Amino acid sequence: MERIARLRSIVAVDYRKAMLVLTSVLVAAGIVYIIGFAPYPAIHDAFHDIRHGLGFPCH
Repeated sequence: MERIARLRSIVAVDYRKAMLVLTSVLVAAGIVYIIGFAPYPAIHDAFHDIRHGLGFPCH
C-alpha cells in the first residue's frame, strides 16, 4: 500500500512539472508568434534582429 502512495506522489509531481513545461512552451510560442507577425512598425523595428535570428522572414 505504501508503494502505491509513493508512486502516486511521484506521478503527481511529474504531472505538475509537465504542465509547467507545456504552459511555458505555449506562452513562449505565443510571444514569438505575436512578435514575428506584428504589423506595427515600432514593434517590428524593436525586434528586427531577433526576428531574423529566429528565422522569421519579415520583408
